[in-house]
Amino acid sequence: MPEQTPEQTAGPKLSNPLAELVGGGANGKYVKACTELYLGNRGIEKLQGFERLVNLEALWLDGNRLQSLHGLENNFRIRELHIQGNSISSLKPLRPLHHLETLGASNNQLRNLTKLIEQLRAFKTLKLLNLMGNPCTEEPSYRLQVIHALPSLHILDLHIVTPQERKAAAAVIGEHTAAQAIAFGQRKPAYTMLKVSERSPLEQDLAMLVNRVRAQKAAEAAAAEQRRYGQDPHPSVSTAGPLPHPPAWVTDASAAGSTAAADSLRSRSAVQQAPAEAAVRPPPSLPNQPLADEVICAEPKLSGSLAFALQHTNMHNSSRQHHFAAQSSA
Repeated sequence: MPEQTPEQTAGPKLSNPLAELVGGGANGKYVKACTELYLGNRGIEKLQGFERLVNLEALWLDGNRLQSLHGLENNFRIRELHIQGNSISSLKPLRPLHHLETLGASNNQLRNLTKLIEQLRAFKTLKLLNLMGNPCTEEPSYRLQVIHALPSLHILDLHIVTPQERKAAAAVIGEHTAAQAIAFGQRKPAYTMLKVSERSPLEQDLAMLVNRVRAQKAAEAAAAEQRRYGQDPHPSVSTAGPLPHPPAWVTDASAAGSTAAADSLRSRSAVQQAPAEAAVRPPPSLPNQPLADEVICAEPKLSGSLAFALQHTNMHNSSRQHHFAAQSSA
């Protein structure tokens, strides 16, 4: 009988996640605070020791020799799980992980696509899935079947799920499922594409608040504009009652204008009387001296100040004539 090696007698290599923590898991505070753990490429064959890691959210188990995923039943808060590069043939032990969003399971031994799809339906929030390198990916319409089964999926095998693929999956896989139901006497409900929101509830609430504020601002601006342009620029004057009194500056200006007009009339009357008086008196015999009467006759309509100046000149000339007449008589 051949002798067994130490590795065969020791049994499968078990995982020891607490050994990765400070103090080897002796401090319960560190154990509860652990949310991410990397155990890749450790040659692990069986999982154990994850019961105390109740807050674990991301776990890397890639590059090991795992054939089963039993041992993660209590870690229901896991959102991101990487198990690529193992020998896993079923995802059934992962059913308790209801919050799973990212699953990297490439290069494993997942074969039966029908059973695999039933297991994947348990992950209602799954957004990223990688099954490359598994035998199930070689089945006909593999991508359309997975897309049809997982409405929340955004990325499959490193490629974004497009709306065209959603429509094709609904048309091809949906009709095929209905035909099978009719053949076996069981009518299943028609496929309804679930619309996955791209925004979180908080983002949706903030967007609604922003739209409400914008609508309120627009309504206030429209009301202000209506008030501004709704006023009549030329309102009609009502004749029912007396007109309002003009302001003080208007009355002052009117009084000043009346005084100036009166002065102008008096100056014009004086200018018009000047030619008649000048015609009675003899003209002076001064050489090269123009008479003011000629200017007055040439420009009968002059301003008040100029008329006053001409009247003063005429009076001065008259006094000079009397002075010369007295000298000549003497």
